[in-house]
Amino acid sequence: MNSCPLRDDGKPMMFESKTPHFFKIILDDDALGDGKLYIPRKFVRLYGNNLPNSVILKVPSGAKWKIELTKFDGEIWFQNGWQEFVKYYSIAYGSFLVFEYNPTNSEFNVIIFDTSALEIHYPLEIANRTIEESNPEKQIYQENEILNHKTKGNSPLLFPQRSNKKIKREKSTGNTAKSLTAKEKAEALKTADSNFKSENPFFMVAMQPTYLRCGDNRLAIPPSFVKEYFNKPQGSVILSIDGKLWPTKCKYYDSDGRPSAKLSHGWKEFVIEYRLEIGDVCVFELIDRCNTTLKVSIFRHIGDAKKSLWLGE
Repeated sequence: MNSCPLRDDGKPMMFESKTPHFFKIILDDDALGDGKLYIPRKFVRLYGNNLPNSVILKVPSGAKWKIELTKFDGEIWFQNGWQEFVKYYSIAYGSFLVFEYNPTNSEFNVIIFDTSALEIHYPLEIANRTIEESNPEKQIYQENEILNHKTKGNSPLLFPQRSNKKIKREKSTGNTAKSLTAKEKAEALKTADSNFKSENPFFMVAMQPTYLRCGDNRLAIPPSFVKEYFNKPQGSVILSIDGKLWPTKCKYYDSDGRPSAKLSHGWKEFVIEYRLEIGDVCVFELIDRCNTTLKVSIFRHIGDAKKSLWLGE
């Protein structure tokens, strides 16, 4: 076997990629609630001097997003435009992103993985059609307007643009059903309670619109459960179901000495994956107190039949 070639200083020569990569695991509020994502410091040291004030993030579907960079005290982070990017691709606590930087055009190719460790399905846009179908003159005008900062408040998505039809369809599929009545909620919880037994501490929640709709997507944990079993603010809760682990963000509150908590980032993806609907009952069983892991069993609501389908064993 040939020996590794050496540099003039005697150290082995190394291959350096012309399109360097870095990855980020979304584990803090900066990338989600505060609308900024820090670029790794080593990447900044090596390539930061050549980074412009704004870059393009390009996903595998071909869509491009203009993101402004903030540079301060040796650090650089994605800021203006980042929060819209996060919302559009449902990036959540535990998501994994790989960035490939092309210094020739200041673009980052971005691959997004969800909490199941699989790459997400990227929305297909109207501009993925042929040029003749997508009205190129209007599209070029829209792209130039955004690049020139003449459309303040608009989405930083450069190309392609979202269609009005798609927006209307998304709104129409929102959960607008009425909340459960007190009687319906009591019956749903009674059915689940009669079918679930465990020696571990657990609590049950009947799904209401506020837990499911896109605007909220937070699940309240009973204060009594928080007080007795959550010894300290952990910042995260792991949901376990079907052999899968779902990291979620847990926000703690303390009102007059009465602690409470809500699941936030990651809960929306769980709702979508298991198609939770109003009237379903989720049982959250504490199986690992140290790591705050809750095993989830789902009892499906089947209308007037007053029966349940148990999912999660």
